[in-house]
Amino acid sequence: MNRLQGSAGDLQSRLSSISSGLRGLNLGANSLGPIGLFAVPSLNAANDRPSPRPTRRSG
Repeated sequence: MNRLQGSAGDLQSRLSSISSGLRGLNLGANSLGPIGLFAVPSLNAANDRPSPRPTRRSG
């Protein structure tokens, strides 16, 4: 169980460093093909603000 918790902590720190590196980057309007015309503005807006952290459930 300790090994699994250590792996989860390592994954969390890696994902955190990746997401902090991506903050502030913006996609071009055609970067996702035809769906990008609709999706890119929302993704760019979401990339400019941090997402809320999930709450842990005990159980």
